[in-house]
Amino acid sequence: MWLSKGMEHTHLATFTRRGSYFLDREFQVRYISLVLAAATLGAALNLVLIYYFLEQNYTIFFELAFSQAPQMLEHLERERFWIRAFSLGSFLSIVTFFGFVGFKMTSRIVGPLKVLRNHLKQVSRGNWRQQPIKVRDDDEFQDLVEAYNYFFSSYQANLQRDLQRLHALNIDSSNRDAYFAWKQMIEEKSSQLGVVEKAKSAPTASGASTSATPGSRRAS
Repeated sequence: MWLSKGMEHTHLATFTRRGSYFLDREFQVRYISLVLAAATLGAALNLVLIYYFLEQNYTIFFELAFSQAPQMLEHLERERFWIRAFSLGSFLSIVTFFGFVGFKMTSRIVGPLKVLRNHLKQVSRGNWRQQPIKVRDDDEFQDLVEAYNYFFSSYQANLQRDLQRLHALNIDSSNRDAYFAWKQMIEEKSSQLGVVEKAKSAPTASGASTSATPGSRRAS
């Protein structure tokens, strides 16, 4: 597998570690906002109903305590204070929890897609000297990343084989058109794979003229 645990997502073509918590700010903020809105609405509706019925009950308790047992008023007031504090804390905890879950989910979704997009940008520019994609083990789209890496590695291997076959060809240097087309193909594939080719001298017109000189002499 081409996956590596703990790998960070990367920026565009440089593939350096990301310095922001957001991989795609616009998408993640929009998605997290929807999650937070739904969580806030659901929690608020439940807490409002609970708060309403508790207040109704405490009103009855306070009236009974005031007439029957005044010493219970202080305990009831303290209890109501802590219930209110717990309800507010629960509301904030729910919102924070769903915000964190939304952030983690969007990171796992956006991260592999963004890395794949950046890798494809380089491939579309003819850059096949990259390494296969690496994402975290807990990211989504693992099958997609594996399939893409298989395609990328296979095509990269084909380019390397094509380059080896081109090197194995024996091109007659006297055929200038064929020779320069061969050299251009080697340079193009070497550039795609990041291979540094040694410079070779091209055939010159003087060489062709010297090779023709004996024939002309014999003709004369």
